[in-house]
Amino acid sequence: PVNISFDHRIWNYSNWTQYELFIRPDIWYNSFDGFKTGLHLNGNYLNTHHVFDANIWYNTGLLQNLSENADKNTHEKFSFRFNYRTNMNRIMRKSYVYFSVKQLDGLQAFRVGINKEDNSGNNLFYLYFNSLYRNSDSDLEYLLVNASQFLASNLWLSDKRNNTITLGAKHTYKYFKGNGEINISLKSSSFKSDYSYTQLSFASNNRTSLGKLVLKSRIVMQIGNGNNPAPESQIYFAGANPEEMMENKYTRSSGFI
Repeated sequence: PVNISFDHRIWNYSNWTQYELFIRPDIWYNSFDGFKTGLHLNGNYLNTHHVFDANIWYNTGLLQNLSENADKNTHEKFSFRFNYRTNMNRIMRKSYVYFSVKQLDGLQAFRVGINKEDNSGNNLFYLYFNSLYRNSDSDLEYLLVNASQFLASNLWLSDKRNNTITLGAKHTYKYFKGNGEINISLKSSSFKSDYSYTQLSFASNNRTSLGKLVLKSRIVMQIGNGNNPAPESQIYFAGANPEEMMENKYTRSSGFI
């Protein structure tokens, strides 16, 4: 049986006798779409089977804050995102398959992959295909780092598909008064991509308790090779590159509330 309820954002234990669906209104803002009004829907069974979350917005264009060369009528009228994953224990223990699709803030993206944990739960192995695409120059108007600081074309190119396959492993561990995570991945351009490159990446994140203080540290290394690398996927001194910034609702576009 399915239970539908208002998503009050207060955590409760899952009900093992029902598949649970939650719905709530969703209002957001960016400088190119103006105010975005829509709905959020998510559902799961014990946070294990058929777990999804989805949004759909109508972009009103109200209170836009545009750059000098932007056309206010070229913003997206609708935006959406959909994420799904489900457990595959019947086929392979401690594994799940997932996919996501979105047309949001000038970016069309699709990802499908599989994750597998070992018996200890400290090691995760993953493989996924990822596709990124911005259709026209107007889609570059969404970028948080825009022409006021750098040329947007230095960070993304319109009408170019960045299709990649990534293979990686993640290890989590604990130590005295802290915990950490190591992530190693190999990414390569893939079928129908307009770019040609390969990257080997290493990242280590640690969180150490110092009395009432917390020390967070991060080490990142990456080596790449190719005759036409995607600018949004390269490594940047500032930390997250433009591709990673699209995964965070506060940095995927300018002018958030």
